[in-house]
Amino acid sequence: MIAKITHREYSSIRVLSDISMTVIGALICLIFLQRLLGVREGTIIAALIVGNIVKWMTKHFNGLTYLLLVEW
Repeated sequence: MIAKITHREYSSIRVLSDISMTVIGALICLIFLQRLLGVREGTIIAALIVGNIVKWMTKHFNGLTYLLLVEW
């Protein structure tokens, strides 16, 4: 939805969303727990990589999206 409104690729919006949620989670931990708990290197790596994987899969498997978008 946001990608359609902003006229940007879903994968770019996904990366921004993942990074912002990671930062918000880290800030909430720091505010309430006074330490980072549950936000580690895997979370940060996933936030940076998942959107790029979506972009690659969309580019290479775009012809198969009709299987996922079947209207019942």
